[in-house]
Amino acid sequence: MKRIIILNEILALLLVTSYANSFDEVITHPAISEQAVIKSAPEGFSSLDEWLQANLNFLNGINEDLSNGTETRTVKGWVQEGSTREDDGIQYFNHFHNPLRAWDRAGLRILGLQIGNSSVLWGQNPRGTLWQDARQKYFEGLTASTQSDRDGKLAETFELLGKLIHLPQDAAVPAHTRNDPHPPWNPDGLERFMRNLRNDDLVAFNELLQRSPVPFDKSILDLTPNPLAAVPIARIIDGTDPEQTEAVPSAGNDQGVSEYSNANFLSGDTIFKDFTFPRLQSIDLQNPFPLNNRQYFTKIADGETGFFLVAEGTFTERLLSLASGDKGFVLDPRVYQDYAQKLLPRAVGYSAGLIDYFFRGSIFAVGTVFQDPEPQENSARLLGVFVQNTTSESMTGEFGFYAFTGELQERIATWSNITMEPGEWALLCLPEAAPTPEACTFATETVASPPTLPVCPDTPRRFGIVFSGAMGQETEGAVTAGFWEECFAPDA
Repeated sequence: MKRIIILNEILALLLVTSYANSFDEVITHPAISEQAVIKSAPEGFSSLDEWLQANLNFLNGINEDLSNGTETRTVKGWVQEGSTREDDGIQYFNHFHNPLRAWDRAGLRILGLQIGNSSVLWGQNPRGTLWQDARQKYFEGLTASTQSDRDGKLAETFELLGKLIHLPQDAAVPAHTRNDPHPPWNPDGLERFMRNLRNDDLVAFNELLQRSPVPFDKSILDLTPNPLAAVPIARIIDGTDPEQTEAVPSAGNDQGVSEYSNANFLSGDTIFKDFTFPRLQSIDLQNPFPLNNRQYFTKIADGETGFFLVAEGTFTERLLSLASGDKGFVLDPRVYQDYAQKLLPRAVGYSAGLIDYFFRGSIFAVGTVFQDPEPQENSARLLGVFVQNTTSESMTGEFGFYAFTGELQERIATWSNITMEPGEWALLCLPEAAPTPEACTFATETVASPPTLPVCPDTPRRFGIVFSGAMGQETEGAVTAGFWEECFAPDA
């Protein structure tokens, strides 16, 4: 028995090294990711473009160039590159998620053995990968002392975001949520359709990608966290937790994308088998639609409806289909066209929503020069910072105060263990404000020399407040910041 188990494990590994079933990493993933970046709109902003201009001083928004010291790409380009590189090596083992299983049992299975992690767990592996790494690189980018270091860390941040949004994109592929890997000589039909469409009809390919995105209902982020992957982005892929015997088909957006693709669509090797839904009763068997010498069957029940779910195979195809237990039905390019029209808007919308969640949270900040014990003729010392939590979630953690001199950034002060509720204001004071301590919400003793403000109308000086800690249901590692420019008007 032990020999059989070992043989099965070796065979499974040999087989799975050939299975790279997903949207095409060279063509489709970068195209979906580009649309996700374009459609992203963090809370309070109309676009990621606008957010980057306001918060990171990226005048070119998503087209801002960032260099990691080896390569230079735009923000958008780094996200696209990350979504491509996520399929490097054997990482695609971790890009499957069956929403009917418990999360630690939901990954790709070959010969009954699970190979790799579920994509939900892979996105926030406890060892620190993807989400945690992206958060850390973002913090390092916001707080780096030199421009080149900042650009390099932020480039890594956007590349990691590309890797992260690769996961809900794969979860929009039914084969990835119905445990259906395919070898290179017989790739998944939906991926093959998209690749062929890109090569044969670029206009049609772009029209599919540019359909109005379907965002997830943000209420799914408020579901009780699953400790296996507690950051709420897990719910973008799967809103369920316990083992289930069958899906509950729905066309709504109040569900993870894996639930939607699993229960409403078929994959090449799971045509009316292995899963309860979709089922034969989901289609209109009595009224097939004739097209190009085939009969197509419209999905009329059980969740998403109004598209071709399957086609009737030709004589040869029917024989092969019947032999494999597929009841004589096939999935052909016309069927996959309908699938793509439903699934791609979710892939784009859910990916954009993940980017929005990463950049949620905002801080409004402005300095004060009150009670300066040593006023100067040509400048004034900054002795405190008014800060407002302008996000919709509470923040608990550390606030760091940074000042720029040209392209160099220096940390001036740190306030720890501070809690601010949504909309709340606080006055963060430096020690020199001690003559009026009652005016301070929080004071600090960790401080460098207080920075000076130039007298207006000289070029204003740039400052920043960077928060790290807990924000809403993200219990650690959350990062947000507020930057501003200021000068001193002594007559004001």
